[in-house]
Parts: sequence; structure tokens; C-alpha cells
Amino acid sequence: MKFKIVILSFLITLSVLPVVSQTKGFMGKRILIQADLYMSRNKEYALNTWNVFIPRTIFSPGMEYVIGHKISVGGCLNFFKYGFNPTSSIEYMYQDSLPTNLFMNGTGASIYLKKYIFKNSHAPYGSFIKIQLDTYGININTKNFGKLSDDIIGLKFEFGYDYIIGNRIRISWGTYLGFTDELFRIFNTQRTNILLTSERKFYKDFLFGTKISFGFLAS
Repeated sequence: MKFKIVILSFLITLSVLPVVSQTKGFMGKRILIQADLYMSRNKEYALNTWNVFIPRTIFSPGMEYVIGHKISVGGCLNFFKYGFNPTSSIEYMYQDSLPTNLFMNGTGASIYLKKYIFKNSHAPYGSFIKIQLDTYGININTKNFGKLSDDIIGLKFEFGYDYIIGNRIRISWGTYLGFTDELFRIFNTQRTNILLTSERKFYKDFLFGTKISFGFLAS
């Protein structure tokens, strides 16, 4: 349900933007098609037997629309899949009721507002700050406990830089702080141990990370 609400909100926003937007964009182009890759730590990676850094990643294809001289809005879909060992997590409080490895995957959607800062930054290039609302439908798969599902809402605050190459290609980098609604679920006693541990793991990974993005100006 949360996923559908975000998608519907984004589609409605896109339908009215051409009416309210007065900017000409970059060389007459205001729409960008892009693919983002969010990366954060994944210390408890389930198959990391060599103890090397393997980040948790979220792949997010989407679209951005320039609505002002220094403002753009956008939306994207989110896809992720990774495993972890809950016994190495500080939230692992139920050792007799959790499997050794858990595997989590999910899909979601995001909408965001991006503000370009500093004198030489103009949408869609330059230094920016961004606030983004995320939703995720997560699935936790285990061999002995079956499949569990839940919805998560997240909020990101990002700072980064957009580069325009050849008047058409855009490459971006950013770093972010994030929070999920796990903060409001502390007293929820209805969750199973597996679901609780997995969502706390997702919350920890969501706290801080980096992003790289590749896109192009479509029109």
C-alpha cells in the first residue's frame, strides 16, 4: 500500500509540473533519466567468509524533473537483495530462535526534492542537498522459518555533486544520512524475532552511506 501511494503521488506531481514550471532547464532540457546505486556497510554479510568489505547496495532507476533555477524533483524505484549473519549483530538477542543466515530482498519507491546550493550551481548540475522519502516492501527468506514480509518507511538527507558531461550525460556522487520508522517500532511486540532482527539490521545499514548515479538529459 505504501509503495502504491508513493508511486501515485509521483505520477500526479509529474502531470502538473509542466504547467507550473517556468524554467527552461539545461539547454532547454528539463527531464533526466537516471540510475542510482546506494551503498552502505554490510558488516554481517552472510557469505563473507574472508572478512572483506562487501557493501549493501540498493539499485534505483528513476527520473528527475527540473522545476526551477536551483530546484528539481524526482522519483525512483528501489531494488535490493542481500544476506547477513544475525549472530554477529549487536541486536542479536534471541540466539535460540534465529537461524545462522538470513536473506533479505525487497522493492520500493522514492520521491525527493533537490535544492542546488552555491553560486555556480544550477539545476541540474553543481552542489546540492536533497531530502528523499523512501518506502520498501521487504521479504525475509529462511530455510526453516519460511518467508516473512513487512513495509518500511525511510527518510534520507543527502549532500552531493552533479557533473554534466558533453551537455547530455550526468554523473553524480553523494553521501547521505538516513532513518527508518524502526524508531517508532521499539514497543511493537507483534513482530517475530526474525522480523525484528532483520528490520533493525536494515535500519543500521540505512543510517549512513554513499551514492553514485549515471543519467542523461532526455528532453
